[in-house]
Amino acid sequence: MVLTDYLWGPYWNYNLLVLFLVIGFLYFFLLEGFTGMTVGKKVLRIKVAKEDGGPCGITSSLIRNLLRIIDVLPFLYIVGMILVTRSSKRQRFGDAVAHTVVVAQS
Repeated sequence: MVLTDYLWGPYWNYNLLVLFLVIGFLYFFLLEGFTGMTVGKKVLRIKVAKEDGGPCGITSSLIRNLLRIIDVLPFLYIVGMILVTRSSKRQRFGDAVAHTVVVAQS
C-alpha cells in the first residue's frame, strides 16, 4: 500500500478531516506561540499575551489551543462566549488556564 492509497482509499473523508484539523491547530498554535497573533488578529490589531504583559510563548499557546475544544462546545463557541462575558479579564477557558489575554496591539 502506498501513501496515496492510504490518503485516498476508503477512508479518505476521515483522513482529510484529520488533516484539516491538524493544519488548523498548527496554524493557531504556531503563529500565536511565535508571534502572538494570527493573520486575522494582525488585521484586527490584537494579539495574545501573557497576563503580565509578556509574549504568549509556545507553552501558553499550546495550552490555550488544546483547550479551545472546550470553548467551542456545544457549538459556535457558546461556552467561550459565556466565559468571556463573565470573566473580569474577558478570558475564555483556554486563556484562563494558560494565563493569557487578548489585548490591543501596541
